[in-house]
Order: sequence, then C-alpha cells, then structure tokens
Amino acid sequence: YQTAWLKAQYPVEFYAANMTVESPNSDKIKEFVDEARRVGFRVHSPDVNSSGVCFAVEDGAIRFGLGAIKGVGTRFAESVERERKRGGPYVSIEGLCERQDTQLVNKTALEALVRAGAFDGIEATRKSALEGIEAAQRAAAQVRRDRAAGQRNLFDLGEAPPPPTDRRALRAAEWTEMERLTQEKEALGFYLSGHPFERRGRFFARIAGRNTSDLAALEAGTEVRVAGMVSGLRTLVVKSGRSAGQKMAKFRLEDLDGAVSVVVFARGYERVRDKLADDAIVFVTGRTEKNAEEVSLICDAIEGADDIAAREVNSLIVRLPAALAADRVLDGLAEAVQRSRGSHRLLLEVEENGATHVVRADQRYSQRIDDAQIADLAILVGPEHHACRRR
Repeated sequence: YQTAWLKAQYPVEFYAANMTVESPNSDKIKEFVDEARRVGFRVHSPDVNSSGVCFAVEDGAIRFGLGAIKGVGTRFAESVERERKRGGPYVSIEGLCERQDTQLVNKTALEALVRAGAFDGIEATRKSALEGIEAAQRAAAQVRRDRAAGQRNLFDLGEAPPPPTDRRALRAAEWTEMERLTQEKEALGFYLSGHPFERRGRFFARIAGRNTSDLAALEAGTEVRVAGMVSGLRTLVVKSGRSAGQKMAKFRLEDLDGAVSVVVFARGYERVRDKLADDAIVFVTGRTEKNAEEVSLICDAIEGADDIAAREVNSLIVRLPAALAADRVLDGLAEAVQRSRGSHRLLLEVEENGATHVVRADQRYSQRIDDAQIADLAILVGPEHHACRRR
C-alpha cells in the first residue's frame, strides 16, 4: 500500500528513488526508465554539472546519477559532485581533472563519463573528448606540479581554461549515431539518449503488423510477427531431456513501444543462429506465452529486416509536406536516392496549397529498400514521413 501511495502521490520521485536503489543493475534501471517515459516523465542524460551521485528530480524530470555509470565508482562520483558544489561548474575535462584527487580520477572513469554523455554540455563532441583525455590529464598534472612548485599565473585562481581548439573541426569529428549509441550503451548498460531502432521502427512495424505493446492483449498461443532489435542475447546449453547438449537462445526484442522476451528452443536454434546478434534488426515470428509477470514469445522464425523489405515491399513512399519542401531537404533527398538504386518504385507525396499530389518517380530512380536507406530518409524527412506499399 505504501509503495502504491508513493507512486501515485510522488511519481517522479518514486522513479528516481527506485533507479538509485537499482544503480548496480542496468537492466532494472532500464525498466524504470522505460516505465517513467511511458507515463510522460523525461529522463535526462548524466551531466557533470547537473548530476549527483544518485538519480534526482530536476524541474519535473529525472537526472541520471553519476554513480550508475559503469566504471565511474561511487567515491569518484561523490568527489565530482562535492567539488562542483564547492568550486562551481566545470568548464572542461582538464579542469575537472585538475580539481580532483589524483587517487580518484583515472582514465577509465573519465572515458565512462564521456561515453555516457556527461561532458556533452562542455565538450564539442564525445569522440573528440574521448581522444583528448590523456592530454587533459597531462595538462591537469602540469598545473598541479606548477602550483606545488610555487609558480603562479593568470589562471591559478580558478580552473584551468580549455585549450585553444578549432571548435568547428571538433564538431565535425563526431561518431556516427550508431557509434555514439553503442559507446553510450557500454557506459550505461542500455541506450538512453536515443535508440538505433527509432529511425526504422515505424517503417518496419507497418510491415510486421504488430508492436510489442499489442502482445499483452492477445491470448496465449497467438501467432504474431514483430520487428525490433535484439538485445541481451544469451546462448545456453540444454542440460537435460531429448535436446541435452544442444544450444538454445534467449534475448529481448526491443521496438518503439517496449520490449518482449524471446525464447529460441534447440529445435529451431540452428535455423536462426546466423540472424542472432546483439543490436541486429530482425523480424521475429512466434507464439505468445503468458505467465503471471509478463508476455513472452516462443520463436518459430527469425528473418533479417533487409530480407523482409526486399521480399514484401512493392514501392517506397516519401511524404513531403510543405514544411519540408526546402532546398536543403530536396537536395539531401536527391543524394539519398542516387546512393540507393534498386528495384522498388519511388513515390513522392507532395503537399501543395492544401492538396496532396502523388508523383511516381521514373523507373531510373527505383530504390533499394534496406536498413541504411530507411535510416537516411528518417534523418531527412522524419520517420513519420516515409512508408511503403506492400506487394
């Protein structure tokens, strides 16, 4: 009763507190993050100038705690928070290094902070920040040596300023979205600031016909097909029974609406093993199974998203509302079309003066529909503005 009352009366505090309690368990944190977002609360990335050790409420949202970042450690997280309160915000990685106890700050912890996005507010890109950690540590160490030797300069009264750099060049030297998210997942245990499936999810969900959010309402044993991304893949060896010694697999299939546990029994494992890898985007066909806690899927078949699109899609539709009919978007669309020639007809739905006109592109501009092309189009026009016609 008390837990239910707290959740009803102080929901954002309830989620922040539970995330703090589960700080060592990234899977549990993710469950609370997903639930909090489903009911409308934002969860902000960690930030060295905003985060404390624990998850906290910040303007009606939840700020990720530094203590939950893998490789940071509670003592270092406490030191970062304590020194920020004493000496003010950090302005650079080297400044943070200079203000920390040398026994606490180390390269591994700094790398984890960068990968998690905790320096996004003061560094140009995560890639350049990661590559500059050793130089930042050296610069901070030199400042400390100079001070110990009694040398003083203009900056001795405060944090060392960031080194002069070409900020435009640094911004250009960022990881790709997938690289950035992969690094973030390494530090946090899950994707927080985005998800690789976001740009593809709507498109593939239309083909699959079901989302993970649909499954709870279905009867046990219902056959479904769901598109999503493989996560938490585990390969197991069957201990007993007719399949003893054979391999089976378990994983989570994540889509834009949530996730579902999938079990691949030994009898089907060999057929699908080449499609199974963490972060692979796949279509899973299976039967629903229910227990007291959740719905799961017993897998019958797994196919790659590109294979499904090639076989089942007749044409690609790109919608161009008036707001998107700018030269930048049109030029980008032309480049994307040129890069991805194939056999699927391209249809443009162009909005003009309140009316929508369907333009069938010449056969020369037929497209190859695959994961990369869907992601590129989502960047250009938004995931809600491309669709397909089935064969």
